[in-house]
Amino acid sequence: MLRYAAWSPGRAQVVVGTGLVAVLLLGVAESVHLWRALGLAAAVSVGVGAWAMDEPSARVVDAAPRSLRWRTVARVLGLAPVATAWMVFAHHASGQPLPLPASGRGWPLAATGVASVLLGASLATVLRRRGWAAPGQQVAVSVGLVVAALGAFPKHLWLHLALFPIDGDADWAWALRFWVGALGLSLVALVVATSEGTQLPPAGRSRVT
Repeated sequence: MLRYAAWSPGRAQVVVGTGLVAVLLLGVAESVHLWRALGLAAAVSVGVGAWAMDEPSARVVDAAPRSLRWRTVARVLGLAPVATAWMVFAHHASGQPLPLPASGRGWPLAATGVASVLLGASLATVLRRRGWAAPGQQVAVSVGLVVAALGAFPKHLWLHLALFPIDGDADWAWALRFWVGALGLSLVALVVATSEGTQLPPAGRSRVT
């Protein structure tokens, strides 16, 4: 399964994206002036999760037929490096003695990272089930831009919803609930989209299942 994930299409984008996420998180953890880059790191994580799901042709399928769920689980396991980067960042940043926004906020940060990755993976998987073999780039760009914008312009959101808070216990509590909810919905979407009995309307692309 891990070998399948390692040789899946989009692996180069996943490796590059994971490196970029790590660099962004390193900057965020060390400087309060770079805190807004947290939204960009989440956006890139969405893209990494989406790109990992691409199946542009039947060549990526094993000689022995594998179910969509098996292949999806393999690809999700391949996302462990980017999820690990978020976990390390959450642990390090939350324990900083300096007055950084992330101090003492390990759980919201970890939830943000894992949910971002699974959000991209679940959206791409739903599109794959509808017949779109390689939706990774489209999901990465469209959803990634939205997530990045939410991080860059929080004061312009309805009710000033803070997905990436700077201060305020209420904002951090809301962000934790949001990202945990997004994580849960993403897992549900992955399960439903990879269920053999699930029927989704076609997306008009060549199907690889």
